[in-house]
Amino acid sequence: MELSTGGDSMNDRRALAGATTGLRGNLCEFPAMFAKGVLISVADEFHTATATLVDLGHGPMAVTCAHVITHRKSEAAPSYLEMWRDGRALIRVGNVRVSPSQLAGLDGEVDLATISLSDEQAADLVSEDGIAAQFYRPARWPPDRAKEGESVAIGGFPAEWRQRRSEAREMILRYYGIGATPVTSASERQFGCRFEREGWIWMSRDAELPDLTTLGGLSGGPVFAERHLHRALVGIVKNFREDCDIMLMSHTDWIQEDGSIRTDHPWGNAPTTETL
Repeated sequence: MELSTGGDSMNDRRALAGATTGLRGNLCEFPAMFAKGVLISVADEFHTATATLVDLGHGPMAVTCAHVITHRKSEAAPSYLEMWRDGRALIRVGNVRVSPSQLAGLDGEVDLATISLSDEQAADLVSEDGIAAQFYRPARWPPDRAKEGESVAIGGFPAEWRQRRSEAREMILRYYGIGATPVTSASERQFGCRFEREGWIWMSRDAELPDLTTLGGLSGGPVFAERHLHRALVGIVKNFREDCDIMLMSHTDWIQEDGSIRTDHPWGNAPTTETL
């Protein structure tokens, strides 16, 4: 019988650490394949978010958060949705302009919005420069919900890094991914990941962000769970609660295959201020 030496043991640990780093890197990058930036232009202002590209069997769609489209600067001001419908706002997914008539589902209770895309628009999104994109096509839908303790990967385009090329009227959005992060709480409406500051696992194609509170713009980003032999789209990023370092996600099983959003909320007409 041979005994392993201390050197071999150290090499094994290094190999394991390298493999773990590679897996985390892969998990961080994976959501990028299904994410596109969202640009909302209102007069001389612009706002950005993230959209998740999916095809649930009824054609290509972009999924984002309801608040991305319904946001209003003040109680008296019209929402982006109202201005979009009136022709005073322009919304693009990637470089593809979408119209209000393409809005397939919108529900503020679960903070989800779906936009139907034509085959031509989908082809344009896939062929755009930058990170190679594709539409997520699950083997079955809906997925099982994310559970406490399950690891997820999160991706999107932080507003902190957006750059505008005024001469070309272009917006450059850089990708940011968070991988191998455990779900720490879950409810009927949403689930959350609490980030311990000393243990954040993230990867980017730029310098690290100084703080997760600067992650505005990730709303609408995909959240994948590592399941047996596949990765399931279990969530859409909603927001980040600075008071307790929790990122909140909407369950994707509220979305039906045709893009409509279920309204059978078990909480009835309760306020939408639920916390985890």
